Amino acid sequence: MLWAALTRRTTLGVALAVLIVSTATAAPAGGDATFMRSAERAVDAVEHDDGFSGVILVAHGDQVLLRKATGFSDRERNIRNTPETKFPIESVTKQFTAAAIMLLVEDGKVSLTDPISKHYPAGPPAWKNVTIKHLLAHSSGMDDYWIRHPEARGALERGELFHSYQEIIQIALDDPYDK
Repeated sequence: MLWAALTRRTTLGVALAVLIVSTATAAPAGGDATFMRSAERAVDAVEHDDGFSGVILVAHGDQVLLRKATGFSDRERNIRNTPETKFPIESVTKQFTAAAIMLLVEDGKVSLTDPISKHYPAGPPAWKNVTIKHLLAHSSGMDDYWIRHPEARGALERGELFHSYQEIIQIALDDPYDK
């Protein structure tokens, strides 16, 4: 069943990509009505058939061709997604961050043995021996925020936590260091 859902979602992505490529060069101002109808039907079908929940944005340059929310952001309370829904992506971005850092390593701009203080000199003295490799391997001694502060989940879900990267850094600075 999961394979069928993934295949349908992959097919949706490919179908939208084909529609984009076929209409992108000829899209009139305000979007291509044929594309919009086809794309909306495809999104509606995958929501109906597979229960897809998410927000889809398709653009050509600065022109938005499709912006559509489907499914639920909270099934228990029956709250539907909107184009403005904020998703708690949390650990999903770790592999992208690691890949970006490895590209910097490959280009010689960063070394895995660099202490983070080289790139973030405002860090506390306790972090002086923490390297980029420690951060990537989750062996830095910095605690998992959600283990130390499980009560903050509600604030995160209401969009009242982590409004900027500076706030996240400040929380890391304030938490104890276990190395």
